[in-house]
Amino acid sequence: MKNTLIELLEELKNEIINEILVILKREISSPNKKEFYSVDEVSEITGLPKSNIKRKYQNGIIERVYSGNKPLIPAKELEKLIYILNLKSTKN
Repeated sequence: MKNTLIELLEELKNEIINEILVILKREISSPNKKEFYSVDEVSEITGLPKSNIKRKYQNGIIERVYSGNKPLIPAKELEKLIYILNLKSTKN
């Protein structure tokens, strides 16, 4: 029973990730694509906590720029982050 539940949860997780990736690919390829995203937007798009995103740019995993005091994530870095998340999800 335990293995079946774990398998079901893993399958559900993969389906959710795939649906999110389809939506993200559509957003990224949109002609109205944004050039920069706030940490809040990146968190909402990827499902990652804001602290995780901040840690990624502090550790040099993704780049950020500033508009005044506000850190912004370039669209190319969001694409890179989505690619990394996709790789992690397919490994599991």
